Amino acid sequence: MRHLLLGFALLLTLNVQSQSVLFYNVENLFDTIQDNGRADHEFLPHSAKEYGSIRYRLALRQTARALRLALYHAKDPVEVIALCEVETRGVLQDLARHKALRQLGNWRVVHYDSPDFRGIDCGALVNTDLVSLQTTDRIRYANDTMKTRDALVLSYKTADSTLQHLAVVHFSSKRGGAAATAPKRAYQLNQVISALDTAKSPVLICGDFNDGPSAKAYRAALQRGWMEPERRTVPGLQPSSGSYKYKGRWQHIDLGISKNKRVTTSVLSMDLLLEEDRKWGGFKPKKRWQGTFFVNGYSDHLPVYFSGDAH
Repeated sequence: MRHLLLGFALLLTLNVQSQSVLFYNVENLFDTIQDNGRADHEFLPHSAKEYGSIRYRLALRQTARALRLALYHAKDPVEVIALCEVETRGVLQDLARHKALRQLGNWRVVHYDSPDFRGIDCGALVNTDLVSLQTTDRIRYANDTMKTRDALVLSYKTADSTLQHLAVVHFSSKRGGAAATAPKRAYQLNQVISALDTAKSPVLICGDFNDGPSAKAYRAALQRGWMEPERRTVPGLQPSSGSYKYKGRWQHIDLGISKNKRVTTSVLSMDLLLEEDRKWGGFKPKKRWQGTFFVNGYSDHLPVYFSGDAH
């Protein structure tokens, strides 16, 4: 009887839940194998980082632990774990099979190789216990002078048969200067929005925008009918001023933007993923690396949770 009641309660939860997506920049989650044509030399066994199988397994373990804890703090059962800075499909498969995650769902890996010069991609783990994956694709905006990662696009149906569209992005960094590189990020965001602008079903674009919500391209999208998520704190966690800290300043660069639904977003500032910031004060994300030293941390970003309802 107890099992029947639990099953009935779970069924009710699935029927009323909103879209639930967890995004995490996992900070250079590379394998240990040379990827020809890609600048991944620092993540090889004979590099200065001495990145062999032991450190790879430790990096997987720490990432899986962080994701497991983030899933615990999410408001609803998470349908999709959206990721960036993963090197290969094999890395995602190893992550999905890790004992910290495999007990929490049947995770289907979605990944495409992109032309990023370092070999990092966007990826996703789709919980097929909760949703039915319909289609996957990529949006490629790289060119001869901009070797960068593709956007990953998924369509899936939730338990109430609502079709959802999700794009996972990792836009170009500010290396070379914020103003000089802003056109790249604007072009990339506009390419993704153009691909999804006419969708009638709920759409969420989320990921590492490498820019704040005040960026001109982001504000222009809001003028075109896209919606900025409402920020919320998570019960039991400290309010966060951002998901990434640079030179002592917290920033919201792991963003989302939606259409055909209202979305809330929460930075999951969990104690496990933080450490004392001795230089700037307060706390900062506990990174995996300090230069070439492996410090067995998690990521230089914090996970971000998105939840939305069609309207």
